[in-house]
Amino acid sequence: ALYEPARMARAAVDRNLEALGQPTATAPAAAIARLVGAIAGWSANEPWALLGPLHVVEGSRMGSMVLCRSLGRAFGLDPRRAGTGLDYHTDGLPARPKDWKQFCDGLAALPLSDAEAAGVCSAATEAMDALLDMYSAAAVEPAVAV
Repeated sequence: ALYEPARMARAAVDRNLEALGQPTATAPAAAIARLVGAIAGWSANEPWALLGPLHVVEGSRMGSMVLCRSLGRAFGLDPRRAGTGLDYHTDGLPARPKDWKQFCDGLAALPLSDAEAAGVCSAATEAMDALLDMYSAAAVEPAVAV
């Protein structure tokens, strides 16, 4: 019940990659492929654990609020203009603090057992580790030839 696809969709990632001249149809990094496998396992065996990766991704959107202006300056982009490559960071920005609080309050109110709560934390850690591994292994090519 905490997942709201209409509000939490990540379609902006592909739009950003395209705007920045990066490939959108690539094979997932090994770390992400492992995470996808873990998500499939949680879906089948411990669906409550999916709240962990969801918490990581939704929490990262709060960080996006802080990073957006700096990224815009670094890339010479206006974060107020859609389609520049920063849409992931700006989509839903005005409602983000309220949405994050609502998500966290809803998560805290769930009647999870100690074992289920530990599964959520473990899955969140695994998701964060996978993202860190992915970022560490990423080789980013400049979007503009120098």
